[in-house]
Amino acid sequence: MHKECTILIIDDNTTNLGVAVDFLEREGFGIMVAKNGKNGVEKAQLGQPDIILLDVMMPGIDGFETCRRLKAKEATEDIPVIFITSLNDEEDKIKGFEAGAVDYVTKPIQQGDREKCLAAGANDYLAKPIDPDRLLSMLRVWLYR
Repeated sequence: MHKECTILIIDDNTTNLGVAVDFLEREGFGIMVAKNGKNGVEKAQLGQPDIILLDVMMPGIDGFETCRRLKAKEATEDIPVIFITSLNDEEDKIKGFEAGAVDYVTKPIQQGDREKCLAAGANDYLAKPIDPDRLLSMLRVWLYR
């Protein structure tokens, strides 16, 4: 169980949020949610999560700018940010790392993720599934350093 660890998920897609929240709560993580970058920065400052999972494409400020703002504030500059996005161009990945992310994962991660998503609680195959095993592995790397 990971009750002592809190994850802030910043994503405007309610389906993706639902799957991630359900899965991570079952794994014992504390979860905070924001549906846009501005709200995500505010929640990060107030809630001080242990790690942030951040989508890139959102209304208002995008994930890259959200990450830059998080890294520019003393209260949030040391919180690891992992991008989880459908943007998979090398240029986007470089942009993510330049913004301050510690990792950048593209989704869908693998074609065979449908079964894993269903096992994680998804009711339907998602256009942008999150592979639960890979997500947990990444979280362990950055949370338990």
